[in-house]
Amino acid sequence: MYDHDIQAGSFDIKNHKIVLDDYYEYPSMFGDIVKKFYENVFLDRGFKVRIDVLIIYDANKLFINLESMEEQNRNSICQIVLAVVITAIVVGGGMYLWQSTKTTVETPTEKVSDTQSVQTTKPKVKEMVETKTTTPTIKQGYSYDSPQWKLFTSDIKTKTGEIVDSFYAPESPSDDNVIFISTSGDTTGKWPDTIKSTNKIYSYNIKTGELSKLYEEHKNRILRTMGIEGSKLIIMYDLIDNSPGPCFSVWADWHDFGYIDVENPSTLRPYTVPDYQVEKGNEEQKKCKAKIGL
Repeated sequence: MYDHDIQAGSFDIKNHKIVLDDYYEYPSMFGDIVKKFYENVFLDRGFKVRIDVLIIYDANKLFINLESMEEQNRNSICQIVLAVVITAIVVGGGMYLWQSTKTTVETPTEKVSDTQSVQTTKPKVKEMVETKTTTPTIKQGYSYDSPQWKLFTSDIKTKTGEIVDSFYAPESPSDDNVIFISTSGDTTGKWPDTIKSTNKIYSYNIKTGELSKLYEEHKNRILRTMGIEGSKLIIMYDLIDNSPGPCFSVWADWHDFGYIDVENPSTLRPYTVPDYQVEKGNEEQKKCKAKIGL
């Protein structure tokens, strides 16, 4: 459980105005902070967090920015005119190219007399045929920002009364309508040494709502579905209380994983994240740090 969290930062004021840093994506310092909270809460906490924002204004200092409104109207008109011009160019150019390329090409035919014998030769087939082996890649499936996420997670919570802990809900390799989800329920023991969580892994049909339990355990950890590689459902073994901070990459920074074979889901086995997936996590982490100026 987390208590109230107070965070502080610094900013510069010049000519009675807040100076925005280059990496800000939102045209307001406070707006950009709220935006980062909204986008990165799953990386930092692993679950949704409610943020209440209270903004207090001095009514005597509020005014209507007519200049800004006029500028927005001018920009809207320019965008409409530009769209019309581009459309005319594309359509006109397309019609010209279609007319210029609409030609008929006659293929010359060669007559063969009845007295001639035509001999065709087939290319020789190599006796040794090279076979290429393809390595299955990790498919992560649905994430928390997918439109369907709230629908099926709400249904699973209603049916089980458990918390959905998945970072991703990968699809079954044999049926796109079936996804895999991990949950946690009742806990026993005392924090932090003897506490244990009841963790489960389910298959769920997003069309029919059918829910089937594949695996269950009672241990001092949380299971999070991360992706699927062939028939290997990849599971992150997370701490019950884990707050890794901003720009944390599960693939690059975490090393405790397992997998369950969805064709024979009897037990969890150790799993090592492949190098290409670690590199992908590193690249995403670099972009995140550059984005927030770390």
